[in-house]
Parts: sequence; structure tokens; C-alpha cells
Amino acid sequence: MSDEEWGIQLLGPLRVQVGGRPLDLSGPRQEKVLAVLVLDADRVVPFDTLVDALWDDAPPDTARRQVHNAIAALRRCLGPLRDLIVTDGRGYRADLSGAPGGRERVDAHRFLHLVRSADTALAAGHRAGAVTALTDGLARWNGPALAGLDGRAVRILAGRLDEQRLTALERLFDLRLDEDAPGSLVPALAELVATHPLRDPFRRQLMLALHRAGRQADALEVYQQGRALLAADLGLDTRAELRLLHERILRCDPALDRPATGPGAPPPAPATA
Repeated sequence: MSDEEWGIQLLGPLRVQVGGRPLDLSGPRQEKVLAVLVLDADRVVPFDTLVDALWDDAPPDTARRQVHNAIAALRRCLGPLRDLIVTDGRGYRADLSGAPGGRERVDAHRFLHLVRSADTALAAGHRAGAVTALTDGLARWNGPALAGLDGRAVRILAGRLDEQRLTALERLFDLRLDEDAPGSLVPALAELVATHPLRDPFRRQLMLALHRAGRQADALEVYQQGRALLAADLGLDTRAELRLLHERILRCDPALDRPATGPGAPPPAPATA
């Protein structure tokens, strides 16, 4: 394994770099295999899992040979990182534990490590440390996970990563609402609500930021927009948490102006690997 600086990016288009230079993996088949192996790093990925990743439910009769060929091609493309891909029993394994820098050189694993660090910081009462860890982790993203790769198995993996990003954003804004000027958070939260209109936490956070910024009418309008969207798209009413916040904003509940800090403040949900 080369001791050159290297990195694998999965949080956006898949990219591999060695010594500051990008490597060409010669096509989506090698890229899919690498993504599946690296995301399940240091564990054996069965042959059948790779077949599913490449062909979903319709593998060709030559699938076994083609998987072997894809692994061989991937190793050639990886050059100084060729030893990263290990044959292990009835499958293959990405040996990150044996690579210089290990998981820290893969943006997805670094992101998850920083989210877990935020858990640890918050459990110790270090809210600023949690904000820093979440901010650093989210800065690793360069677009939707595994952008440009297709296939059911890849979409499932990418969906899990994208969901972890959204959860980290929700946790970060919960913390920042108690630390930052609320008006400064409105543009980013408004964009998140526009992109994810059915995701309640972002709508709740935008309502609270607007209310704390003295924009009560705008906060109430954000609620009404969400209520209308749910009714039109799903035939549902808003959930209890948003309805309660709406009522509290209507009556100008002074408790909404106080940050939810201190020993009684709920911690963020723990990270999932």
C-alpha cells in the first residue's frame, strides 16, 4: 500500500485521489464495486452482494466471471492503492485498517466519525464542540451521495448516507438556534424547507427562527404552507409537534425565546454507522 496522500470521496460524485491526482476507475462498474466495498470497510462483502450491486435482479450467466474481471480492473485502476482490495474467502474486502490513514481518508467514514464525536461532546456538556464536529462533518459533502451512479443497491446505500446528512443538519440547526442570531439562520432553513417540504424538523426550526427574529407572521405562514402541502399531497394534517409550536407562536409564549440549553435540554439522537 502506498504511503502517499490519498482519499476516497463518496459524499458526492465518487472520486479517488492519490498524491493530489485523480484516478480514473474506467467506468461505473468499478465505481459501484469500490463504493460497496469501502462503505462496508474491513468486512467481507459476499460475492452475491456485488452481483446485486451490479445487476439488481437480472445478473447474466457470466456474472461470476464479470465480477472477477471488475475486481481485477479496479485493482489496476487503483494503482498504488491496489492492495486496498483484498480477496477474503467467498468475497472481497476493503482493507482500510491496513491502509495509511485508514478510515480517515474516506469522507463518508470521516463524516460518521465526526457525528459520533458530536454525540460525545454533547453528552459531556460541550455544545460548542458538538457544533464544531457537526459543521466539520457536513463540510465533507459535495452533493448527493454517490452522485451519478445508478442501480437499486447503490441507491439504497446513497439513500442511507443522504438521510444521515439530513439528520446531522437537523441536529446542527437545533444547536445553532440556541447559539446564533436567529435571523442569520433563516435563509439556510428556508432553502432546506423548500428542498425537503415534508420534513417536519426543518419546518419547525424555520418557524422558531422566524419567531425569534420577530417575524411572527412569517413563522405562521410557514406553518400554513406546510399544512396545505400535507393536505394536498397526502390528505393528512400536520403532526402534533408542529401544531403545538403554531399555537405557542400564536400566543407569543415567552418560553420560545429562551434557548433549550442546560441539563434538561434533550440531546441529539445518536449517530448510526
